[in-house]
Amino acid sequence: MTTVCWLKPSKSGATYLPTVIGSAEECAVFKPAGARTLREYITKNELVKLECSIPGLVGEPLVVWAKDPMKRQPGTVNGLATGLAGVFTAEGVRGVFGLALLVRSTSEDGMPTADVFKEPRHRDNDAGCCLELLRILTFINDATLMGSGVNLRDAGMRDQLVSLWPAYAVDDTLRGNGTDALMIDKQICGQQTAQITMANLDEYLADPVEWVRSRRPADADERDAHPWGLNAAEAAAFEETKRRHAEGKSGSDGRGWTTA
Repeated sequence: MTTVCWLKPSKSGATYLPTVIGSAEECAVFKPAGARTLREYITKNELVKLECSIPGLVGEPLVVWAKDPMKRQPGTVNGLATGLAGVFTAEGVRGVFGLALLVRSTSEDGMPTADVFKEPRHRDNDAGCCLELLRILTFINDATLMGSGVNLRDAGMRDQLVSLWPAYAVDDTLRGNGTDALMIDKQICGQQTAQITMANLDEYLADPVEWVRSRRPADADERDAHPWGLNAAEAAAFEETKRRHAEGKSGSDGRGWTTA
């Protein structure tokens, strides 16, 4: 028995990956399954094997089993499955419809060779969803989002994707410079980030904790505690601005003129 992941279309009807990621807990169900049961289900429902190209590129051998996206299918587009294994054509991405099965497989037949992820659930994740799945989904989203500056057709950039993957976390942002270089915006504190590039990647991987700690400003704890990443002085100034604005409104006749 191995743990597999059943991917369901979002109940909200959302199909766009940046939106569907927010409902990943609802759409991704992890269950143990035997090879014989899976084979019977795949055969009965006429599912086809779809390679997950970006996960495969970075060393995550994931396979989606779903209805053939190259054929007209009834039902609802499965946003998570499409993000993982949508088929790219000259007309655009062919979506995956209906219930889909996500497995980890290094076998030619696409049958599971290990649990799909080591930790289907993570107690430190408020969203309740598998952090490994969220990490892969956000990485794919960053790499494919329009305007991200990532060119997946460029061999050099694909090589950089492979190198940067070990340094990437769920809260990070992968982006390109639009020409030939990729980087990760690593959250340092509050809303502040520091860039991991190919030039300093080895330094980060050697000691990630120290790399982040050495770049945190003196007021990092204050910024971490504030919902908008402000330090105490900035937060106080913001509240004062709000107070003055409120006072100005209360002394206005509604046309911008201050009343006596």
